[in-house]
Amino acid sequence: MAAHAGVSLATASRALNGSSRRVNAELYERVLASARTLKYSTNVQAQAVARGASNLVALVVGDDSIRWAHAAGAALARGFVPRAGGGARPSRRR
Repeated sequence: MAAHAGVSLATASRALNGSSRRVNAELYERVLASARTLKYSTNVQAQAVARGASNLVALVVGDDSIRWAHAAGAALARGFVPRAGGGARPSRRR
């Protein structure tokens, strides 16, 4: 897509990912126009690999923990995160 827009990979990345580094307004518009033309969509898994971080949570349990796992999964889905020492608190979603 960077080649299609006539910009560097870094400029295309900054424009698409909301970098704190400024992108020239004309180049920014070229990148967005190319993204629309090429029907670009974000690959969340690739971004997680590149950043070395993910929002993925894995919950692995044995058969004797099924009731607990259901309750824990439901709490996580509602936005609660476990605290050391037990209990839970609402997550601070951005």
